[in-house]
Amino acid sequence: MKLFSKKLNADSYTGLIPLGTHIAGNINWVGVLKVQGSCNGQFATSSNEDENCIILDTGGMLTFDEITSSNAIIGGVVNARQLRVTHTLRVLSTASISGAVIYYRHLEIEPGAKIHDCQLRHLDQEDTAQQV
Repeated sequence: MKLFSKKLNADSYTGLIPLGTHIAGNINWVGVLKVQGSCNGQFATSSNEDENCIILDTGGMLTFDEITSSNAIIGGVVNARQLRVTHTLRVLSTASISGAVIYYRHLEIEPGAKIHDCQLRHLDQEDTAQQV
């Protein structure tokens, strides 16, 4: 399964929140947003384009009520009430996700990833949930 029509690598992001940077407030992006620092607020939202993505590096942290993206690669810490990924969610072995309702269409979870006190809901079957 291909995540993007173009090959995604560490250098293919269009926006960067670098290590040591903290942003407080709502975030809205187009393209690929790579987060190495930390962000918190009410909403983190990408536009509805299929190739939008948020990449959360190992040292990064996102703390939001709601995070919505077309695609996401999570390698850091996510504290969210709701994480909604309309295409592919990839959770790396270094990731830690707590307390979220996670909506996904395609889900990849590497061994070692920490998903605590979350509900998994497939977007095509939002009325059923799996507690993790």
